[in-house]
Amino acid sequence: MIAAIGTLLVGFALTVDYPRRAGAFWSDAATYYTMAHSLAFDGDLRFERADVERVFQEFRNGPSGIFLKKGRELDLTLTTQIPFLVSVGPLTQDLYFAKAFIYSLAAAPFVRLFGTNGMLLLHALLLTAVLTAGYFFLAAKNANGVALAFTLTFFFASVAPAYFVWLTPELFNLCLVFLGAFFWLYKERAEDPPWPLSGLTSDLIAAAIWGTVTYSKPNNIFLIVPFLVLLMWRRQWMRTIRVGAVFSLFLGGLFLATLFTAGDMNYQGGERKTFSGTYPYQRSDLTFENTGLSKRTDVIYTHQPWDIVLHDIYLFHIGRFSGMAIYFFPAAAALIMFLLSRNKALDQWLVFGVATFGGLLLVTWSPTNYFGGSGTLGNRYFMNLFPLYFFLLGAISRPLLPLFASWAAASLFVTSILAGPFEAGRRPGEHATTGAFKWLPPELSLINDLPTNSDPRKFRQKFDEGYLGYFLDNNSWGRERRSPGGLGFHVRGGSTAEMVVRTNVELTQIVVRVTNVAGKPNHVRVCVPGGCEARDIAPGDKEIIELPAGKPFPYEDFGHRSYCYLVTIETETGAVPLLQGRAQKDWRYLGAFVHIEPKPYPGL
Repeated sequence: MIAAIGTLLVGFALTVDYPRRAGAFWSDAATYYTMAHSLAFDGDLRFERADVERVFQEFRNGPSGIFLKKGRELDLTLTTQIPFLVSVGPLTQDLYFAKAFIYSLAAAPFVRLFGTNGMLLLHALLLTAVLTAGYFFLAAKNANGVALAFTLTFFFASVAPAYFVWLTPELFNLCLVFLGAFFWLYKERAEDPPWPLSGLTSDLIAAAIWGTVTYSKPNNIFLIVPFLVLLMWRRQWMRTIRVGAVFSLFLGGLFLATLFTAGDMNYQGGERKTFSGTYPYQRSDLTFENTGLSKRTDVIYTHQPWDIVLHDIYLFHIGRFSGMAIYFFPAAAALIMFLLSRNKALDQWLVFGVATFGGLLLVTWSPTNYFGGSGTLGNRYFMNLFPLYFFLLGAISRPLLPLFASWAAASLFVTSILAGPFEAGRRPGEHATTGAFKWLPPELSLINDLPTNSDPRKFRQKFDEGYLGYFLDNNSWGRERRSPGGLGFHVRGGSTAEMVVRTNVELTQIVVRVTNVAGKPNHVRVCVPGGCEARDIAPGDKEIIELPAGKPFPYEDFGHRSYCYLVTIETETGAVPLLQGRAQKDWRYLGAFVHIEPKPYPGL
């Protein structure tokens, strides 16, 4: 079965017309794509005119979203701060890719042979290896059928397969974390593991893999901790030193390679920009200085107040756009099975500890962007933690319930994504604007990074009444002016629109003026955190609904706190103006026009 799936993945990888299906780059794909091609055909990590030409041959918008940085001459000095060894030489005119190079380096041989499809071929081979390893891991303690069913369910009943068509390191990192854990833990389950899955050899392979994936995603540095703790618990001191040394060698070696290549060990530091629309070397007059947007990451906001952190922990698990139990339900099922099991091995407790700590680290260390920004499906940062939950599984006595629950959750939340991964990649927030997702709370503590913000009409819309509006679904059309009615927004007929009112001060009241534009009597219901009220409104009439604002959701960034109020407007019916008269050209199915006035006036 796994061989058949692997064959299908390889066939898809080699035959899909990727540029045509993708249409454009999304998330950080432009950087990794261009870097992989540069390594494959130029053998370097510099961004040059040839790189621009290669991208435009396949993508008409060029490397939109690419991250680049200026190089620096090597003048090494030791400091007392991480990373201790830095270069203080002057900046050069050479440009380098401002992302970790290891994923693109791994893909480069395949890109050399198969072009862009080579990146997908790498995904196919890695995912097949993971499925094979997962099967053998579970088969050591379970029947073959159970092992196969759980392995396939764990990965394919989650959002993870959608990342197969992403030219970014998410799936690459997932596979490396999984394979590192497999080489470490297989011998803890199997009675007579073969070489190289036994003894010191397997430990050193695991350490090398995890050192590599930690360079790709530095948050993974804590993976090595339970590994070393288990060895020290068993008083295997020399083995502990060797594992730590190999991990450090691969991690440090890759960062040193970055230092000696670009003159900066931090691939996201220094003079760094992101580019969209125009690019250095695109024309002779376009340079790094007169294009792009500065995007330094030397300073990261991490001091989130605890009242927001507690909300974030809750939303981390069941949030509408990123919840672990929503997009990665098999991980939640594995966690429950582990907690309910009677026989728990020390290595399982250690894996549980590092997985839990990793989630808390995301919430506390990246509190305004713990799921990967507006270009994400589910929580792309959780992709590094997701495989750890697989290794919480031991002997499975009652497999049917978790299998059924995992596929039931997948049918509700991820099938629409997996059925159209290219469309989902281009519009990562679209799936969460309808259906069962509307039952779930939105992550308002990440209001500026929600996937729906990829549509500029839904993001940080300034209203005259002194607030910013964020639209969470497709049941409205963003900010517009209507006469009479002023500046507000239309709500689709027969639907419930959600939007967020964000203010600089706490409100006491939210006044909602609703005009019925349905051309017939309309029942309208308005809800804010302080309560709900419904009105029957005659055609063309306006109703003023005054509601207590209620308790807001606090949003904080670098010490500045603002307040988010979730507002929903439900209309019973609507009409299409185009069908009402010759002078009308509006094709939309409209139910109401809404004007919101916060009190007191908050100011932008």
